[in-house]
Amino acid sequence: MKQVVGEIQKHQPLFIGLVQDLDTPDKEISKQQLENILGETPNLYFTCNSSKSINESEALGNPPDTENAFGFSDVSRDDKVVRRSLLMIGDKSANPHCKSPYAFGLVLALNYLKEVKEINHQSLPDGKIKIGNLILPTFPIKSERVGGYQKFDAGTGGLQMLLNYRISKDRPTNSKQLDRIAKRITIENFTNLSRNPKNTKKIEESVKNRIVLIGVTDKEFAKNKLFQTPYQQEITPVWLHAQMISQLLSGVIDRRPFLRPWFGWENVAWIYAWSLVGGFIIWRFRSGINILLVTILKRSPISNRRYR
Repeated sequence: MKQVVGEIQKHQPLFIGLVQDLDTPDKEISKQQLENILGETPNLYFTCNSSKSINESEALGNPPDTENAFGFSDVSRDDKVVRRSLLMIGDKSANPHCKSPYAFGLVLALNYLKEVKEINHQSLPDGKIKIGNLILPTFPIKSERVGGYQKFDAGTGGLQMLLNYRISKDRPTNSKQLDRIAKRITIENFTNLSRNPKNTKKIEESVKNRIVLIGVTDKEFAKNKLFQTPYQQEITPVWLHAQMISQLLSGVIDRRPFLRPWFGWENVAWIYAWSLVGGFIIWRFRSGINILLVTILKRSPISNRRYR
């Protein structure tokens, strides 16, 4: 891992994010190795899982005491489908080695906005997050009913908002793809530049001053960690975090619309408004509708058979 990160760092990325939980004892990397890598690469960030309960005495996998270098990788699911982006979980982590209150994607997005656009964020008294002059449309903290959610509890589930997936169209098949929203570069391309120096400029253009995520893109290799999306497509963790980062950056920088749930009064107003529209149409054009319905019935096969 140190070699890969070092090769990527040569091309001056703004931030590097490793989408692999390193806070479990089965990872073949020691605490000392992590501290050395972080010391040499201050723009490197890792994921950790806050819901895993891990023994503090484990020798392997324990991340160093550099909380700013981590963001949690936990996600929220609705019947196994990821429709929401989990942004904050507070201090309720079950994992003593994953105390970061912010999601991995949020950590990278906030640092990018601060570094490149000089846009800072702040936590508001009502629990929401304000980035620049934009308040993220998160679910309310104290509400059991939000949109289609009848028993939503942000107090235990964390600060969340609807995930607005970015879709890329595959030109040959014209199919919609969720894992084609960013350029993909294999690790071999970084480590074998000496054999193929022509790729150096292309890679530098793709990496310099950007956020680079390291993770598995092969669905077969990561088949036990795939996430189901509302588009009937499964994506690997690295693409899910890329979607979350893309939504935050494009929403703040490009003003791409965020999705937000409707509250109770909005649903009532919507139904009431369309009831009035439907009632007015029937009242205004009732004679024409009656004539149209009679004409359709007379010309239908069922009507003809009745009068034979």
